[in-house]
Amino acid sequence: VNMGWCLTENEHKLQSRQSGDEKWFVGADQGVLLGRILRPADVASTVNFLLSPASTMMTGSIIDLHPEYSHGMLSVLAEDNPER
Repeated sequence: VNMGWCLTENEHKLQSRQSGDEKWFVGADQGVLLGRILRPADVASTVNFLLSPASTMMTGSIIDLHPEYSHGMLSVLAEDNPER
């Protein structure tokens, strides 16, 4: 699992201290194509899937969890979706 930026407890402490803003993640969420940075639950559900029988046929795969970019999803760009 290739993780992008994730709102963990330690990341929250670091970003809050550096920015002086406890709500730094609101701006971070708005700044990524898929509408928010990762949450630990996103990673956990992906790993849960990989450990389940549903992923039996997956071999040699890299799972990208990077909401800051999206492969082939141009319609999620802000200029294409002004309500995002």
